[in-house]
Amino acid sequence: MDKLYVNLADTPSKQAQGLMFVKNMPNDEGMLFDFSRKQVLSFWGSNTFIPLDIAFVDEGGYIRKISKISPMSEKMVTSGVPCKYAIEANDGYFESMNLEPGDKMKIHDNEDCVFLTFDSKRRNNDRTSSNLRARQILSQIMNQEEVYDIPPIDAVEPLEEEDASLPTISVDELGKFLEDEVEEPPLEVKPEEDEMPTPEKAPSIEERTVEYPSFDNAFDALDWAEKEKEVVRIAYTTSHGTGIVRDIEPHGQFHADTTGHQILVTFDETIGDIRAFIMKNITQFSFTGSQFKPKFKVA
Repeated sequence: MDKLYVNLADTPSKQAQGLMFVKNMPNDEGMLFDFSRKQVLSFWGSNTFIPLDIAFVDEGGYIRKISKISPMSEKMVTSGVPCKYAIEANDGYFESMNLEPGDKMKIHDNEDCVFLTFDSKRRNNDRTSSNLRARQILSQIMNQEEVYDIPPIDAVEPLEEEDASLPTISVDELGKFLEDEVEEPPLEVKPEEDEMPTPEKAPSIEERTVEYPSFDNAFDALDWAEKEKEVVRIAYTTSHGTGIVRDIEPHGQFHADTTGHQILVTFDETIGDIRAFIMKNITQFSFTGSQFKPKFKVA
């Protein structure tokens, strides 16, 4: 079993130091950040000399997100959802180990060292969807309808170019996807004998250096991002007062006559699901430097 030997950062001073000033590190070594409670975690590459992978891990030991930290970069990398642990390893480590969100970390604390092992069962693709309609759309996005044994989405009128094959979400059903009404389901991993086939990985989109326009408000910024297919990082306060940070792909906006709110419809990259957000509750926004391909239409 492959082991990742880690230095333990379990105090504020060790966590602030991290892997700063480290000039090289063996491939089977890294650092485990153990925080006292779950929280949305943020890291950057200030004074970091080597490129790093970082995995954010929840209280149960499940990997929730894997990102990269560039040397000397002050660009924030966040967990997006509350996590208790973070693992820093050499750039490319998690891909080389075939690890992804949904796999489970185990901590082994021997007298002479601390090391990690991973249960690399593939995640249950059904877990992120809050209802059958979400599973239908997500399964069509991933071309995995057979996994869920559900009927395909009704055929829609062909549109021009790439929109022709996209599934459609009606504004009448978007309440099911509103972030304020959806509680984060527990991360589940199916037993090995029931393991689902893994969908093909989507091609990664390289980060770009882009001169972005200046926007006075989130409405204009997200309207532009939808047209230009730009991924946006938003800080959002739910109606219950919970603050979250998400990387989202804007797919449309509409005005909800029942509440008077302008609603943003997205594919939420952080949790891998469809989510809608009340526009006025978006408190901050920034562009990540990545682009996306549309996954559905809003009608």
